[in-house]
Amino acid sequence: MQGVRERTIELAVLETVGFTDRTVVALLVCESLVLCLAAAAIGMSVAEGLLWFASGRIPIEARLELRPATVLLGIAFALILALVSSLLPALRTFRLEIAEALAGR
Repeated sequence: MQGVRERTIELAVLETVGFTDRTVVALLVCESLVLCLAAAAIGMSVAEGLLWFASGRIPIEARLELRPATVLLGIAFALILALVSSLLPALRTFRLEIAEALAGR
């Protein structure tokens, strides 16, 4: 996650003011979860709009729709993707040396 590398100084400041390593990791994972859920919601909304738009223009007998199971599967996939993509960079903050990070190394 490039964001963790770019915010090394910010993360070091958080640890300096008293945040524990676990709190910083939780913060990074929660941030990733919120971003992925927002992206999933936007994607599902766009997909629903496109299906609504296309349903009147495509001459087929089946109705084009997003089923609730599909929406739940998409949200679950977004959550899993968020956890997998954020866990390794967040765990790297455990090895963060505050003095070196504040010095920009």
